Amino acid sequence: AMTITVCCLILVVVPFVLPMAAGEPELGDSFAGGVIGGKTTPDVVKSPPVESTGGAGRKDVCSVEVTRTITKTLGKTTGSRVNEVTEMWMGDEKVALVEKKSTIICDFRANKFFFLNHRDSTYVESSLPLDRSEVLSTELKWRYREDPVTGRVVATGRTREIMGKECEEYDVVYWRDSDGEKRDVNEFKVWATTDVDFDYTLQERLLENRRKIINRDAVICEELGKIKGVQMYMEIKWKKFFSSRKIVTKIVELTEKEPPEGLYSVPTGYRRKDYISHHDLY
Repeated sequence: AMTITVCCLILVVVPFVLPMAAGEPELGDSFAGGVIGGKTTPDVVKSPPVESTGGAGRKDVCSVEVTRTITKTLGKTTGSRVNEVTEMWMGDEKVALVEKKSTIICDFRANKFFFLNHRDSTYVESSLPLDRSEVLSTELKWRYREDPVTGRVVATGRTREIMGKECEEYDVVYWRDSDGEKRDVNEFKVWATTDVDFDYTLQERLLENRRKIINRDAVICEELGKIKGVQMYMEIKWKKFFSSRKIVTKIVELTEKEPPEGLYSVPTGYRRKDYISHHDLY
């Protein structure tokens, strides 16, 4: 499988710097294929609705998401690179978020959660719903407690069509809470849709559990739950003098196809460990 969220919006880790206000998504920005992890990324700007790709096996929904950084000087594009390519697979009460460095698997029928670190071939297993205190290392729990990230989400009531689907717009603000003082504020926009023919709540349930292993406090975790449906597009912008930088995450493929063998299980040879560490996530 290709290497995100989710990434869905919430799977994107963005630097904490002061941004400029995000505007409407520039859907014409080039998403021409690049290379990441030795694999060619999709050369796609738009994709068709969910459709079968043939074959006799079971069909699951697969969304492919590309995150790209675009830089401009004096209004002209001076750089465009792929940061990440992520796959989200949704099957029969199972969902897998496949990234370059890691994979998260939620088996809601068996109430099992798996975090796979592909860099050192290790995994952590736990029950669902996930309990942060049981899966995070002592170091991570200390880091999150000392430097929490919080924020808010507001549904703007505005809509726009993306890939032929009506999407709701959300304004998201993150900041670090330092003794009641806001630091490193980030503002960005998300467009999500419920206009799909599959159970999009599988994605929502995976993201809900994933937020428990990254630095997000209970307030922002609850706020992010306001975003309903498949997150089709995310955009964050920064500007300094005559230059600007934009990180765009968008779905470039949404299809129904046969999942790779063993997608929802721990690969042979992976070693189990007790806790998710800072090394696993960053």
